[in-house]
Amino acid sequence: MCLEVIVRVVLSFLVLLILTRIMGRKEISQMTFFNFFSAITIGTLSGALVTDQTLSIGNGLIALLAWSILTIIIGIMTIKSKRRNN
Repeated sequence: MCLEVIVRVVLSFLVLLILTRIMGRKEISQMTFFNFFSAITIGTLSGALVTDQTLSIGNGLIALLAWSILTIIIGIMTIKSKRRNN
């Protein structure tokens, strides 16, 4: 049980580290409401992965990856939309 928690923490930390590097670092003042909301959601999903023993590690990682991919896609769409409008 203790080993499982350690594995969950390490996996969650590594995935969060990689995803934040991919999504780019922003200061709070530079974040849109969507970026802020997405960061809170990713943190919540990661916390659930670490603390909820009924959540499988695979499902937790899939949820983290899926939410992050959707966030990146929305970000790309927003950038392309702003370019077309200007």
